[in-house]
Amino acid sequence: GQRGIAWSGVGRRRTEATLEALAQAGVEEVIHLGCAGAIRPGLRAGDAFWITGVCCEDADQPRRSLPDSDSLRDTLQAAGHELQSAECVTVREVASSAEAKAALADRYPEAALVEMETYWAAATAERLGLRLVALRVVIDAREHELPDMTLALDELGRPKPLAFAARLLRRPKTALALPGLARAFDAAQRELGLLASVLLR
Repeated sequence: GQRGIAWSGVGRRRTEATLEALAQAGVEEVIHLGCAGAIRPGLRAGDAFWITGVCCEDADQPRRSLPDSDSLRDTLQAAGHELQSAECVTVREVASSAEAKAALADRYPEAALVEMETYWAAATAERLGLRLVALRVVIDAREHELPDMTLALDELGRPKPLAFAARLLRRPKTALALPGLARAFDAAQRELGLLASVLLR
């Protein structure tokens, strides 16, 4: 059947809406690509993972398993992408501090990553009868402190110029973190782009 690659934006609502639109378009298989934070030590920006399971504190069903795909793994491996397997935890708000990520690791010892969409993508795919596989690329290491830019970004994760500038004016120390954050974004974006280019061939 038809396959879609879903770039859903940030959070539950955008993810559910994206998968519903794909289902209406006749897509039967979704490859859900996205970024995540590392809650396991030793992971770095640009590390790519095949998600095998996902937990969520806000859901009635606390954990979902995600399917594997030998054909997709073979495709990626042939192009030089040997992805590790990992579980992740889906949260409502960005886990921006090292302390928050460490706390999640304590609560979810089986998880390596934290993000905001995978659980809802899996739940929506099941409801709609879609086959979904999820790939995640690390954007921030466990020890990396992320400035809280939630109000300065739109639902797709893009900066809103005026809100972004206001945030920097209110908290000038945030600017000190931006060069490192930009390098991490670049590493993650490069890997995401490479994965997408292989899977879209």
